[in-house]
Amino acid sequence: MNLLLLFFLFIAFAIHGIRNEDPECKMTTPEIIRHWGYPAEIYTVATEDGYILELHRIPHGKSSNNVTIKYYDSIIRTSFVQDLTSRKSRPVVFLQHGLECSSANWVANLPNESAGFVFADAGFDVWLGNMRGNTYSTKHVNLSPAESKFWKWTWDEMANYDLESMIEKTLNISGKKQLYYVGHSQGTLTMFSKLSMNQVFSKKIRNFFALAPIGSVANIKGMLRLLAEVFKPEFYLYFDIFGAGKFLPNNWIMKLIANRICGGMTLKIDLCDKIIFLISGPDGSQMNKTRTPVYLSHTPADTSSMNVRHWIQMVMKGTVSKYDYGKRENIRKYRQVKDFYVILTGSSSH
Repeated sequence: MNLLLLFFLFIAFAIHGIRNEDPECKMTTPEIIRHWGYPAEIYTVATEDGYILELHRIPHGKSSNNVTIKYYDSIIRTSFVQDLTSRKSRPVVFLQHGLECSSANWVANLPNESAGFVFADAGFDVWLGNMRGNTYSTKHVNLSPAESKFWKWTWDEMANYDLESMIEKTLNISGKKQLYYVGHSQGTLTMFSKLSMNQVFSKKIRNFFALAPIGSVANIKGMLRLLAEVFKPEFYLYFDIFGAGKFLPNNWIMKLIANRICGGMTLKIDLCDKIIFLISGPDGSQMNKTRTPVYLSHTPADTSSMNVRHWIQMVMKGTVSKYDYGKRENIRKYRQVKDFYVILTGSSSH
């Protein structure tokens, strides 16, 4: 009841609020990149199972002239400087978003605070991934997002298909054999899973940097905990009746809240900040609160209800595991009824 009341209060304030809209609220990721004076490129790639994913690239910083980076070799204990002025000499870094996020999360802060811009200015060729079903990856070679079948996947399919397709596209375009990978939350889980399954793929990852790494979700807070412990029966019933579909889309309601409330002078409270951490729980110590309207305009960024159900299953089990389809389907897919855990050990990058 309190959540419902809070929602209607938000809408009421939005209708009568004072608009002070940040132009980035209505921009796409490439538009935000260009807005700050950086070059932006767009690529698409089709996965083995037919999903068309959109990649965003920042090939260099604001200036491509006289870019150098200083290395220290700990083995020979020598420092040296590498010239990164040429595009071919720039190392590639691939930034992968988390649950209910998109490429926009890497450029949503000011340039000196956004990983996408910081890496570009440091001499990297920056690539931003978008997993299936999010704002930028809602196409399929045969299926429509209006069909339930389009949404029948979880992070397991992202690990199996999306990562390899995006990484391969990035390496092909950049002409590199390896890249640096930075994942956040679900973006770490998918990479952990992929590396543990495919040692050939692991050779394409020079180093893997895990932000908020997912090795367990036993202590997660926020909406996933609430769904698992309070609303699980209702969520499962809805899923069983209507099938897989879009979950927490980036729609007009979020735009309204972002622009008319969080972007205005109507309310000076932390309610807007709390919406951002609805998925995983509160952690606002690193937030730039002046950017809250931009955050909310781009997050949440869509995922599958089946993916959320997968996360709920893991919260209930307290461990990372494959999706539980039920006894019959589990036997068909995994050749066992239960305890099909994802083995995250043994993964490596080079």
